[in-house]
Amino acid sequence: MKGIFDMFEDFCEFMVKRKKDAKDIIKIVLLILGGFLLTYLILTYGYMLIRTYAPVLISLIIPLIALVWYGVFKLAKKGNIEFEYALTSGDLDIDKIENKMRRRRLMSVHSRNIKLMAPVSDTEYNDNVKSLKTIDATSNSGDENVYFAVFDKDGQRQCLLFEPNQKIREVMHKYNPENIHIENK
Repeated sequence: MKGIFDMFEDFCEFMVKRKKDAKDIIKIVLLILGGFLLTYLILTYGYMLIRTYAPVLISLIIPLIALVWYGVFKLAKKGNIEFEYALTSGDLDIDKIENKMRRRRLMSVHSRNIKLMAPVSDTEYNDNVKSLKTIDATSNSGDENVYFAVFDKDGQRQCLLFEPNQKIREVMHKYNPENIHIENK
């Protein structure tokens, strides 16, 4: 007879932090340069306009500059992304967490509904799979621990790229051993 806590034996979570790539770094640099440009424009042209037309509004320059840099800071931090993989009784839920504050569900699928899952180094990861709509929930650190999973969602075949740990792979394999191919590391 199963105990009350046995229903939690198939629960596991794993977090992956997305590493910034060159594109992300270029965006941050451009944001900072844009912040400096806006600050310069506010200081030069804003000061001239306010001094000429409305000297009372001169006190708005500092808050306006602060608002620009607050926006730069918020947009630059938006690139801090983590993915949480939660597997509960075969149900895989993947959430995207931005800035450790905002959580959004990327996808949810039961392990039995996965048509194929294997490492991206497997020969099954071919052009047919690569051409599918893809959800990328990886850390951007290379293909070493990356797996792909093909499943149907809303009548459309999709592909998930993710980095499950050993426990998640084993539990998913338990629910769908014929379609989920795992490497034991």
